[in-house]
Parts: sequence; structure tokens; C-alpha cells
Amino acid sequence: MKNKWLIILLVAFLIKGLVWMFITPIFQVPDENLHFGLIQYLGENNRFPAPKTSRHVSLELAKTAQAVNFNWMKSHPVWQGLPLDWQQQIKSIDFQARKTFSDYQSMGGQKLPKAYSIIGAIVYKNFSQANFLWRFYALRFLSVVLGIITVYLSYLIAEIFFKNKLLSFTVASLVAFQPMASVIFSSITYDSLSILTATTFLYLAAKFIQTTKKKFQWLALIIALAGLIVKSQLIGLSLVWLFLLTKKQLKLLPLFLVIIFILSWQDHDIRQFLLLIPEWLQGNNWHQINNYFSVYTKPLLAEVFPWYWGVFGWLEKVMPLVIYRVIKIISGLALIGIIVSRQFRRIRVLLIFSLIMALVIMVNDFFIFSQSGANFGVQGRYFLPAIPAHMILLVFGLQALISKNYHNLLAKTLIVSSLCLNLIALWTNYQYFGWLFF
Repeated sequence: MKNKWLIILLVAFLIKGLVWMFITPIFQVPDENLHFGLIQYLGENNRFPAPKTSRHVSLELAKTAQAVNFNWMKSHPVWQGLPLDWQQQIKSIDFQARKTFSDYQSMGGQKLPKAYSIIGAIVYKNFSQANFLWRFYALRFLSVVLGIITVYLSYLIAEIFFKNKLLSFTVASLVAFQPMASVIFSSITYDSLSILTATTFLYLAAKFIQTTKKKFQWLALIIALAGLIVKSQLIGLSLVWLFLLTKKQLKLLPLFLVIIFILSWQDHDIRQFLLLIPEWLQGNNWHQINNYFSVYTKPLLAEVFPWYWGVFGWLEKVMPLVIYRVIKIISGLALIGIIVSRQFRRIRVLLIFSLIMALVIMVNDFFIFSQSGANFGVQGRYFLPAIPAHMILLVFGLQALISKNYHNLLAKTLIVSSLCLNLIALWTNYQYFGWLFF
């Protein structure tokens, strides 16, 4: 497999990203309005909004939302259609409205980690004199770029685990054309940076295991700690890093735990979570574990898998159900392949990485349930930071079930299937939203 095919894949990803950028209506991705609003506030004021202020929504943002019929999640479906002149309405908004901030609408997010907003504000400032549409789609394009880097790193990670370059290319294709990842990597959301950060960490961790060179181990730690200012969920990276410690380094485990605790404490959501733990342990709350699973097992089983593979709008439109059933069968076969291969040591870091990243999500949801009686909600996209590991495990499990002579056929089948899946997702998106530009 020559590198030219990887270049072709990255170009295809770029084209696909542009299509997804323009086929998805403004603010019709969960929390896109919030992330744009925070970036705009930082870009216009050179500071973040105060943690408790409600006066951080620009007049331009409010008027744009009105022009595209965005209802600020006041009811479902959030998608209300577009007026024919929506572009003209946006272009006619007073240019100075971007500098006027107040509480035009209720919108939180001030306590979110700031890394994505900082990077987004740099892009925003480069288009500060352009109209809203240029600034908005420039920020969406930022996610496309982050996605290109993620796909490239996914290929490098897969190369570490497969001697077959075509199988490595297959993993990169599965990441590139995964429908839910396509939504994330074409919209304004900190999930795009979160996925790239986790992928970078996994690459460094895998390189350390492959080469035993300490520089990869320490770079992985730096990325893990940096993840704390990207998304709270990425505390899982620090926990995974602890499994990279050598026997000699284990004596330093208490020190690393203290460092991780101190740095994690700076994040609002992680701090709130850590404060819940002693409170929960002091009470007789173990029965809540059973309560949680008795209430939410069925919704979790019904929602998380399809929402991981692709749900559009504000969790309102899915692909034909048969698609998810086929993917479930393929995933089940891959799981069987992993078990019968008995090569757990070879893929140990992938299993640990996937498990810990998932546990962070589930444990956080459980503690919120134990405190409030209602869950925060586990959406499939929360698991996407581990997508390179998931796709490597998928390919690894499937190739373990068949003769080596058919590995190339398997790879080609999966590559074509991933492209077809993305086209089905695009068609589903089009069916729901229609074509925006006339």
C-alpha cells in the first residue's frame, strides 16, 4: 500500500467534510450555538464571559438564530425548517451586532474547558471583518482540519497493530467515513478537538509500547494533562496513562495521582464530580447502582449504539434501522473474533483505553443520577474520542475469524462499506434537512 492512497483518502475526507459542512443547517448540531457563542465572545472581547453572567449572547447570534428558525431547544423537534431568504436575512444583520452582548437568550457553557474556544477564537479573528456566514463556516472548517489530522493519526496507530498496510488503511477509512464522526468533524463543537486529543494520546501510548522509548511516554502524559482543558471527559487519558508506568516507575504512582488530582481540580465539572464521591460514600447509597441500571439499561441499550454510529439534528433523525442491525451483527462478530484470537496482550492498550474512556462517561452519569434522581444522558458521540481504538478492534476481530488469505478482501470490503455507509448517512441528512443552498 503506497502513501498515495492515504493522500487520496485525506483528500476524500476533505471533500466529504465540505459536503457535510454545507448540508447541515446552522446550529442543527447539538450545542453548536453554544460553542459559536463562546468563541464569538472571546474573539470580540479578548476574554471569556464571567462564570455566572447571562449577558454573553451577541445580538448577531440572536438575530441569526431567528433567521434560521432555531428555537433554542425550547421544544422538539428543534429543526423548524428554513425560510427561503435565510441567507439574505443573515447578510442584512447590522455588522456591529456582533459586538453587542446581552441576555437575548438563555445559554450556558461559561464553565466549559477553554482550549477549543481559544483555538476557535484565533480562526474567528482571522475572519473578523467578514460577514457571519464566513466566520461561521470558517469555524466549521476548523473541525474538518482537525478531522484530517485524526484520520492520519488513526492510520499511524493502526500500522503499529497490523503488519498488513491495507488493514491499516481500512481503519483510517472507517474513522474517516463514520457518520457520527462526520457530523462532529464538520460542525462547531469541542468534540472535534476532544477526538483529536484522545487520538494523539493513543498514538503516543502505542508508540511507547512499541519502542519503549520514554519520550513517547512523557509526551503522552503532556497530552493527557492538556486534555483536561479540552473536555472534562478526557480525564480518562490520565487514568489510561497510569497503565503505561513501568515497574520501576510504579513507586512514583502516588506522586502522579496527586499531580493528576491537583490539575483535574481546576476543571469545574471534574471538581463537582470529585466532591460527589465522598458525599456518596458517606451515605448508604449502594442501592442506587441497582436503581440506575433498572431504570436506564433499556434506554442505554436502545440509544447509545445507534447514536454512536449516526444521529442527525438534535438527536432527531437516524438512518434506516436495518443499517444499525447490520452494524450490530458485524460488531458482534468482531467481538467473537477478539475473544477467540486470545491475543489480548497485543491489543491490551486498546482494550484499556476503550474501557476507561467508557467508564468515565458511565460513572459520571451514574453519580449525577444518584444526586438528582435523573441521568445526565449518555449520547453515542461521547464515546467518539476512542474511535481509532474501536475501529482497530473491529478490524482486528474480523480478521481473526478468517484465513490470512482473505484479509485483503476483508479490507477492501470494509473500505467500500464505510464509504457506502457515509453516503447513506448523507442521504438521511438530506432527507431530514433538504438542500440548503439554492
